[in-house]
Amino acid sequence: MREAAMKVVTCKFCNFFLKMHPDLSAHLHTDECNTLIKVFTSCQEQHGFLRFLGYCDPLFTDVQKCLRRERINQRKEDRESNRQRMKALRERQAKGLAEPYKEV
Repeated sequence: MREAAMKVVTCKFCNFFLKMHPDLSAHLHTDECNTLIKVFTSCQEQHGFLRFLGYCDPLFTDVQKCLRRERINQRKEDRESNRQRMKALRERQAKGLAEPYKEV
């Protein structure tokens, strides 16, 4: 009975909900966002205690806005490329060159 009470319940989605932002590696973002990320991280490193009082929050807000713009632009690009790919596939199917989609 005591073992059951001490059992820790883990959630496989916890990492998803606890993340504040995506990976901030430089190769994943634009130059504009990389500069904002560098300024934000240096602010956090320089102001160890003040960061807990919201000293770096305006910089973090700028980083979030930039990452959001990147994500929206990426979605637009992906949507357009998918439209072009599907258009080409439909044209090939109309000519009889490609097999139609079959559900398994």
